[in-house]
Amino acid sequence: MVIIPDAGSLPSDTELSQLRLVKDDVPESKENDVKSKAEAAASQANIDIDANNMILMEVTLVKVTTIFDNSSGKSETTVTPVQPTDKVKVRIPYPENVDKSKHDFTIIHLKSNGSTDVYSTAKGNLTLADEYMEITVTGFSPFAVCLLYTSPSPRDTERSR
Repeated sequence: MVIIPDAGSLPSDTELSQLRLVKDDVPESKENDVKSKAEAAASQANIDIDANNMILMEVTLVKVTTIFDNSSGKSETTVTPVQPTDKVKVRIPYPENVDKSKHDFTIIHLKSNGSTDVYSTAKGNLTLADEYMEITVTGFSPFAVCLLYTSPSPRDTERSR
């Protein structure tokens, strides 16, 4: 994943620090809860999804800083969560082994504050590029993203011919 740090509230990269997105699997103990919340958010947005086709990930934006001590020759690295207040663009690669031409994509952002954002091309807030999907998020904090993909309907297939 790549973050585009165009938000004014993000700390700028320096020679000693960089912004990074850290991605982990959603813990098994939280998986059913995350799926249920994602299904509810999709339903509320009138998007039909299949919970069996979800890819769950836990994502956190952090600032990684490394300080070198010239006298000892040692370095120390610290990782600090970043909490911007502006909009931030995030690019998410397509899932491995998925033919993006045969799927619709929806991203459900389950924020740690309890609110939910749904991103889809139909809503106009999800951009599908050749190599990645791009969304704009606000109030970046640790959150789970549910990426859902479903085959297009036969009607959509007929329209594209």
